Parts: sequence; C-alpha cells; structure tokens
Amino acid sequence: MSLLSLDKVSSHHSVQLPGTNEALPDVARLMAVLHGSGLGVWSWDLAETEQWSAGVAKLFGFFAEQIPTGTRYLKLVVEEDRASVEARFRSAIAGKTANFTIRHRVLWPDSSLHWLELIGQRQIDACGQTILVGLVRDISAEHLQAQELEDSQERLGLALNSVELGTWDWHIPSDTLYASARAAELQGITEGSFHGPFQEFFSCILPEDRSRMRQAYRELVEGQRRDYQVTYQARLQDGTVRHLESTARLYRDERGAPLRMAGIIMDITERVLREQHLAASEAKFATLFQGSPDPISLSRIRDGAFLEINPSFTKTFGWPPSEIVGRTAPEIGFWQHDAQRQVLYQQLRREQHLDGVEAQFRTRDGVPITCMVSSRFIRIDRQLCIITTFRDITLRQQAEAGLRASEAKVAQAFHARPDALTINERCTGRV
Repeated sequence: MSLLSLDKVSSHHSVQLPGTNEALPDVARLMAVLHGSGLGVWSWDLAETEQWSAGVAKLFGFFAEQIPTGTRYLKLVVEEDRASVEARFRSAIAGKTANFTIRHRVLWPDSSLHWLELIGQRQIDACGQTILVGLVRDISAEHLQAQELEDSQERLGLALNSVELGTWDWHIPSDTLYASARAAELQGITEGSFHGPFQEFFSCILPEDRSRMRQAYRELVEGQRRDYQVTYQARLQDGTVRHLESTARLYRDERGAPLRMAGIIMDITERVLREQHLAASEAKFATLFQGSPDPISLSRIRDGAFLEINPSFTKTFGWPPSEIVGRTAPEIGFWQHDAQRQVLYQQLRREQHLDGVEAQFRTRDGVPITCMVSSRFIRIDRQLCIITTFRDITLRQQAEAGLRASEAKVAQAFHARPDALTINERCTGRV
C-alpha cells in the first residue's frame, strides 16, 4: 500500500469554491484553502492506494514528510475504534450507503488523544472505478464541550433525582412536550419519560386548578409576570390526589412570539398536608387561647415583648391589646417585683417549664394582684416564645386571710373568758 500526497497532485482543470464565483486555477490552490481552514482531504481507490493532503497528516500529528511509508489511515485510528471505522468503510464500498460520517479517536506521536470527524462519500472516477473521498476535521474541542455538557446534564440529573424533581420542556408551536421519567411519574401518566401533547401530560389536573394554570400562562405571555409558578392537584389512576408545584420560564423567538417553556415539577404533598395539619392545630390553639377563662399571654424570648393576650387577660389586668402588644413587662410595670421575674425566668430556662408558681403582679390601675402562673416555651412563626397562663388567687388569699383572722379572734375570745366553756362536735358531741 502506498500513500500519495494530494498536495503534490496537480490538475490543469480549474475548480470553483461552493458559494462563490471565484475559479481556482488548480488543485494546489484548493488544497491550500482547505489546509488553511483546518481541513484535510483524502481519497481511497480501493486498490490499496490512499491519497491524503498535508492537512490530514497534520490532523494525525504528522507533517507530510513525516508520515511513515506504508502507513494506512486505519492504522492511525485508535485500536478500540478501528473495527467500527473499517465496517463503515466496507459498508460504503458495498453500496449500502453513498454518504457517511465517522467520528473516531487518533493517538498522536506525542501520545495525546484527539477526536476526528470524517465526512465521505462513494464516487465513480473517470476510469469507472469506485473510490471513497472525503474531508477530515479535528472535533476534539467540540467533543470535549459535548462531554462536559453530558457530564453537566448527568450532574443536573443526579441533583434533580436527589431532591426528586422532574423536568419538562414544551415546544409551543408544535404543542409537543417532553418530560423526564420523574416528571411523568409525578403526573401519574406513564413509566419512563413522556413525549406528546401538552394537554395529555396535564390531563390529570383537577378542573378547579386548570383555570388558574391558564391564567398564569396568559399573564406570563402578556408580560405581567416574569416566571411561571403554580401549585395544583393531580388525580392519579388509583384515585389518590397528589399536590404538585411547577415552576417554569418562557422563551420567545426572534419576533417575540412564545417558542418554548422549560420547567420543573416537585411533589409538595407532604408539605401541603403538614401545612394543613399546622393550620388546624393553629385554629385549635387560637380557639383555646381566645376562649380560655384564665388570662393567657404570649411573649417573645428575644426582647420580652408581648405578642398577644386573650380577652381574659384584659378583663383581669385591665390592659387592652393595643396598649400592651409590642411592649415589655418592665415597660408597663406588670410585675410587682422585677427580681422575682428574673428568678422565675431563670427557673423556666433551667426546668423548661413553670407549674403553679405564685407571683405578684399589678393591674393597669396599679392594684396588686397575686396569680398562680404556668409557663412553657413555644415556637411561633420560627420565633421562640413563652406562653403563660395566670390564675388570679387574690380573692382566695384575701378570704383565707379573713378566715384565719376570724379564727384567731374566736380563739382569743375563747381563751380570754373567765367562764368554763367547751366546744363539742355537733354530730357526735365529742369535746
């Protein structure tokens, strides 16, 4: 097998570059243009004679004069790719395909790896013989970019899978939507990815949510919103309802018309159910808070400010919410002894609760009042707070004090009389 350099082959016929009116006087000039463009030219007449330009030799890491004698194209292809490249050549020779494109790797003499693209076709020369001709170009940079893109998409896929997100892409003019396997699974449509009409993909959406989605899309198209974000309910084939959230962006063509939308879908069922449970719990809490016959206050740990009080608090202590919310207990003189407040706060922090502890307070009018207090830490809107329940025992203490005073007077009078007196139980008569 012999190698011939096309750069040394001349022709007396002029040739013309595609897309121009310029006639090139000879093949040598055409070779110079191709060489300057980073392209190589080769031909194979099937009689084991290959011809290639210096551009091809350069793409294999050689200067033209450095190509070893007897070297064939296939020998320069990386061994792992050689069989497939040869099979494509043989297929073209057998007439199975007139045009072919082959991408393969080559190992340069300096051991660096490069990717080449060979674009060829089968032709019949002037002698009626079948030959293969083509162009070769280096696509190493393109392959690297494609590999980086593939790696990036794989990392994106892994990231999306880790957070269980699905992706979808809608080509608006053709009404064709592509969805990832995860997105299709969330919609409850198919196993694997989805490729079909937009309406079919979103057919499982409950009717009450469809109008909101249409409105959101109209606002997006009209420029009233920048991004598309909707939550909706999808009824699956087994009858269960799944809460989903879709976020997408709209892309327009050069005329500004809607071209495509690309977005993600995530399952927010657990979040919605949790929020519903929390809302129900908050509703119960609000009912108990507002309806309790005992005074209750809610204060913030960070600065001690009152956040809320119930009607019983106003009835007992006199402050309406407008005069106490946002202010602290020391500001309004709520405690009779501030030192007691600090001691009980330290006890609350240490034991995480207070149960039935006696403390002294003042009403809005400055009247002293004694209460049994119970306190707990509670988190409201991500803020650590203290909820405190008060039970007014002032009247009870006064009654107990009066009773003790009355008993003391009776005892004093009993022991002070000169007459002999006895006290007997009414039922038994015992002294």
